[in-house]
Amino acid sequence: MTDEFELVGLEDSGNSVKVRSALRYKKIPFRWTNRSLKNNAFFKKNAQVPLLPLILLPDRSTMQDSTPILEYLEAQYQEPSIHPDEPASRFVSILLEWLSPGPTRTTSPFSKSPTFA
Repeated sequence: MTDEFELVGLEDSGNSVKVRSALRYKKIPFRWTNRSLKNNAFFKKNAQVPLLPLILLPDRSTMQDSTPILEYLEAQYQEPSIHPDEPASRFVSILLEWLSPGPTRTTSPFSKSPTFA
């Protein structure tokens, strides 16, 4: 077992960069792996679905989708919080994350068409 996370993503994936930013902000040790054809077998072995980001936890279990990953990191590493302290601002921060388009959310109120998982 390693004590480091491994984040598999792409530089031009907003969700990958969002999780990477949270790991950096919380000063959680991690290794970045840029998703490519070279690591396709590794990705297929560890991913449940073909979506980024993919994070390997220190126990080598995996998670995908930025929102559940961020919730996990926030629960396990509470300080510093990625959400504001003030209750109303904290609520808006969490709400905006859940309203953002993503693979587990079938539609966003801000999109003209549904996003499909």
